[in-house]
Amino acid sequence: MDSNEILQKMIPIGLDETHGYRYTEKNMMYEMFYGTNALVSFLCSYLGIVFLLICAALLALKQLTETTDNVYRYGLLQKLGTTRRQINRTLFIQTAVFFTETSHTGNV
Repeated sequence: MDSNEILQKMIPIGLDETHGYRYTEKNMMYEMFYGTNALVSFLCSYLGIVFLLICAALLALKQLTETTDNVYRYGLLQKLGTTRRQINRTLFIQTAVFFTETSHTGNV
C-alpha cells in the first residue's frame, strides 16, 4: 500500500518524546467523539427527567397540603348541600388549573 494513502486515514494525536508523532485512525476518533456525545446526551436527558419528576412531586405535595389546610371549607360546602361528587370534581379542576398555570408561567 502507498504510505500517503495510509496517512490519509490517520491523524496525529500528539508528539511523543521517544517515538515522535503518534497517529490514530480517523474512524477511532469519530467513534470516541460520538460515543462521548451519546453519553453526555443520555446523562442530560436522564437528569432532566429526574428533575422534572422531582418538580412534579413537589407541586403535588404543595397542592395536597393546601387541600388539607382547607378541609373545613369543603365540609362547609357539604353542609350547604353540595354532593361529594361535586366537591371531588371541583378539587380535580382546581388541581388541573394549578398544574397548568405553573407549567406555563414557571412560578410556584
